[in-house]
Amino acid sequence: MPGAFASAEVEVPAAAPFFGDHFPRRPVFPATLLLDTKIKLAMSVANEAAFWPPEATLIAARMTHVKVRSFIPPGATVEIEADLAQTSVDAATAKLAARMDGKTAATARLDIVARESAT
Repeated sequence: MPGAFASAEVEVPAAAPFFGDHFPRRPVFPATLLLDTKIKLAMSVANEAAFWPPEATLIAARMTHVKVRSFIPPGATVEIEADLAQTSVDAATAKLAARMDGKTAATARLDIVARESAT
């Protein structure tokens, strides 16, 4: 089955309001913001994939296998990747990864499904 792949660089800000409480003594980039960025990349890849039924609306259905392997500090450059594989006529799974300095910082999987558009 066909698939698709994309990568992007994320520049974590050196200073941001969320670092004040995440965490005060050792600020780190919140995993929820990283996951949101990875979901956006995966949905972008999915929207460009040619295997979906015509007129389908794509839905981020479920995120699984979420693992944060290392903290991401302020000012870091993070490479994110989404590797999409079709799993059925109306579904696909995106394997997501985030890397810093060539080392895996976080991984996850996103299940994406196609729904018929309401007309």
